[in-house]
Amino acid sequence: MNMELDEERLRSASNWYEALQRQVFLMRRQARMLDDGDTWFDDGANACQRAMRLWREEKELREDDIAELQSRIAAIEEDIRDRVAWQLEQESAADGWQEVARALREEKDPEQWLDW
Repeated sequence: MNMELDEERLRSASNWYEALQRQVFLMRRQARMLDDGDTWFDDGANACQRAMRLWREEKELREDDIAELQSRIAAIEEDIRDRVAWQLEQESAADGWQEVARALREEKDPEQWLDW
């Protein structure tokens, strides 16, 4: 079962950089398993590694743009939390509802809020 989970994790990615990283491993593994002189999988793995280097370089050039967008997204998410908290406070005075509203407004780390 554990190997199935690992394989499933290897076959999923949340972004292209992560997909490139995992594809390197998958292609190298396949090349070792086949060991038939064909370089297709090694070539693909090498291309993924080069793509990762290029990705880091390109990302570095866009650091300011990324930081600006991340800041904007954080502000929007904070506004959403505030609006949801306000709506919960309006809908019910029950302690549980008020506590969830307070957490949405004041807690910075959702994982800490879950750690009870």
